[in-house]
Amino acid sequence: MNQSKLTRREKEQLRHRNEILDAAVSVFWEKGFNGAGVQEIAQMAEFGVGTLYRLFPGGKKEIYNSLQLKVVCTFEDELKKAMQKAKDEVQMIRAYIRAGAHTYAVHPKAMMVYLRETAWVGGSMERGLDPQPMERYRACAGHVFKAITSGIKRGIFRKLDPSAAEVSLRALIISLFMRWLEEPESMEVEDIVSFIEDVFLNGIRVG
Repeated sequence: MNQSKLTRREKEQLRHRNEILDAAVSVFWEKGFNGAGVQEIAQMAEFGVGTLYRLFPGGKKEIYNSLQLKVVCTFEDELKKAMQKAKDEVQMIRAYIRAGAHTYAVHPKAMMVYLRETAWVGGSMERGLDPQPMERYRACAGHVFKAITSGIKRGIFRKLDPSAAEVSLRALIISLFMRWLEEPESMEVEDIVSFIEDVFLNGIRVG
């Protein structure tokens, strides 16, 4: 969103929305989606319930979906920047991995809340997402699918199912970063990224 084109009132509303989202992360983190109440989120953000509903008419569900959209946008923006520098299929896959790592590092609580609430299974990051963040996430994942498909055609990667390979990469990223979210001292983020790159790329490269 280009904030330079917003009016003062719109900028204030955006700031208040972000303050509510920040508060909601803490409440969802502590009590889960079902256990969290709108009153608690409003109190944490230091707003009245009426103000919260004015900014989020859909209440708790809209707050949760807005939070996930914010996370997806972070991933999308980071991936776009990294992809612009990628010169081949290997670098494109590295860009995807690093964009994911950046998103976990920037939004650790939001990612853990999402993974807890959706009872993550089998590498799916789409379950529980509203249509808008789901479509944007699918578009991001599509870059990896295209990179793998192109790499197979050019003889860089082994002949395999690009869809299965893409899902496997997602599962590897999610499982390792979920462990990191639960035990931050277990590994450094850069070490996780290097491990994922080595395991995945060595597994699909020819020779």
